[in-house]
Amino acid sequence: MMENENKTLSVLERFRQLQSQKQEDLNTLTETNKVSSMYLSSGTNVNHDDGKKNSTFNSAENNRKGNKYKRDHNQSEKHQGLVEKDIGISQYVTSGPGFIGIIKHRYSDFHVNEIDLEDNVVHLTSTELPIDESVGELSEGELSPSLTSEQLEALDNIYSTKEKEKRVEIDVSDISKEQRLAIHKEVKRRYGVEMDSNTETVDNKKILKICLSSKDKITRQATGSCKGDFLHFVVNKENTDTLEVIHILTQKLKIKQNNISHAGTKDKRAVTTQKMSIKKILAEKLKALSLWNVYLGNYEYKNKSLRLGDHNGNRFRIAIREINADDSTINNSINSIKEKGFLNYFGNQRFGCSVVAPTHVIGKAMLQSDWKEAVELILKPRPNERSYEDLTNARKIYWETKDAKKAFKCLRHYDKSIEGKILKGLVDNGANAYMNALERLPRNMLSMYSHAFQSLVWNKIVSRRVKEFGLVPLAGDLVYETNTCNIDNLDLEETMNSCEEDEKSKEHLANKGLKVRALTEEEARETKMFEIVYPTPGNDVTYPKNVIADWYEEILAENGIESESIKQNNRFFAWYGSYRKILNKPKDVLWKTVRYNEQNMDILISNRPGFTVEEPLFIAGRIRNNYSEMIKSL
Repeated sequence: MMENENKTLSVLERFRQLQSQKQEDLNTLTETNKVSSMYLSSGTNVNHDDGKKNSTFNSAENNRKGNKYKRDHNQSEKHQGLVEKDIGISQYVTSGPGFIGIIKHRYSDFHVNEIDLEDNVVHLTSTELPIDESVGELSEGELSPSLTSEQLEALDNIYSTKEKEKRVEIDVSDISKEQRLAIHKEVKRRYGVEMDSNTETVDNKKILKICLSSKDKITRQATGSCKGDFLHFVVNKENTDTLEVIHILTQKLKIKQNNISHAGTKDKRAVTTQKMSIKKILAEKLKALSLWNVYLGNYEYKNKSLRLGDHNGNRFRIAIREINADDSTINNSINSIKEKGFLNYFGNQRFGCSVVAPTHVIGKAMLQSDWKEAVELILKPRPNERSYEDLTNARKIYWETKDAKKAFKCLRHYDKSIEGKILKGLVDNGANAYMNALERLPRNMLSMYSHAFQSLVWNKIVSRRVKEFGLVPLAGDLVYETNTCNIDNLDLEETMNSCEEDEKSKEHLANKGLKVRALTEEEARETKMFEIVYPTPGNDVTYPKNVIADWYEEILAENGIESESIKQNNRFFAWYGSYRKILNKPKDVLWKTVRYNEQNMDILISNRPGFTVEEPLFIAGRIRNNYSEMIKSL
């Protein structure tokens, strides 16, 4: 017996010894590994999509390496994903040496904070309800209302569970009118209009009854108050799409999508903070929500809603890991971005992560009015791509059998996925009712596909422009008119992915002053490249007055698309375009080098309540080549 125990013990000791040796080797590697950190603050709409390619680093390699690590940790099979050449990205601002690093190894490596119209960086600093000034301050004699801890606990329980039949009753026969008033004020202060308190006489006793308010009373108090018709609030989200947050809020609050407004969309694979507004709703309703990876706060009532473009840009904090360069190379590259800017490409995020069915390919099918192709691309199986099991099974069944009803039955929550909505449309309208199935998707979702194709065209135009003519303004290039207001913050995705795409969106663009003009030969010699804008293709834009305009027609013709035909026949989305600067420059760029020891450790600290922002704000790491192999072997 003792012998067996010794053998078991020796195995454990040997295991621990091997682990210790690996850790020592790992520590030896990381002790000498510098990690560079970079802090960016931008007052313009800096392109910040995943896989951005510029003079600082080769992000095609970054994307491949980043995906490799994410697959090693999260997937059993490999999925390569789209690379820059697939989406029209091929050029650099400078030809100097850059460096290689990984962006978005984790979503927490990328933080985006909106900058409001008053140049304040938006942070989530409070989750408390706004102070209701109508309640008034308690007088000195009212500072201790007669609510016991047991009564408060009971009220909290009613408030959180929303049990309408429950109430708290307090005998207030022996306290003064002022003390009763103090209790009413305390209830309103704690729970707003969602809890109602009234004093009634029962069997010659004064009983103060507290319960949930009726919906009608809540609505009357919300819409009839002097607070303002719109509730503005801050949204801090992690690894969640802006439109997904809006969809969740509409479901939880049982409101229409067009009641929610925002100044612009933010990255999904990131930690982002931005403002939103909702028409005629109480802060108490939002505070009571329990959301996954979404945090709300900084509530305030205003008389106007947010509109698209109502911000002065975004501030970024980025961690770039596994830097393979010396400090001099890093410094030169960062200075190049500070001084010369970067090509303002639409990045990988715009085109989705699917190689089987990229967003722009689906958009191309829709623009060609090939509804069957669009539906089949959306429902096509995607081997090695991460997905929910029921969604994977539904795609597989539909692809093999074309039985929409059978595939639909696989889904647990059909209304929460694009595929589910389309399958439901096919079930309800017939196996070949592809157009009807697509009509089940929200307008902004449909527009996402066409926008991706428009973005691809823009990327290809810019790459060819830079390759053939360099970064020198040409006669016929476009600039904003002198009197055009600040529209740098408007972007195609932000403008056209609004919750309700209709003539109001177009009117809003006009109100923003989106007017351009072509440069003369003399003006081109005096204009900076940072002022040049090119349009995404659409019926309502002006094209450059030079050879570049022909390139747009060439690309559209190559893809079997005619702008006029889309304008007349497409029922799903308006063929609107927008303008985008070719070259952009970030503001207040800072960086530093630091060290980190664990491959997946959080480097950037969240700045929502309960967390503090710590330097470094932008981080990147340099690790020896065999470090990744050691990570996999541990």
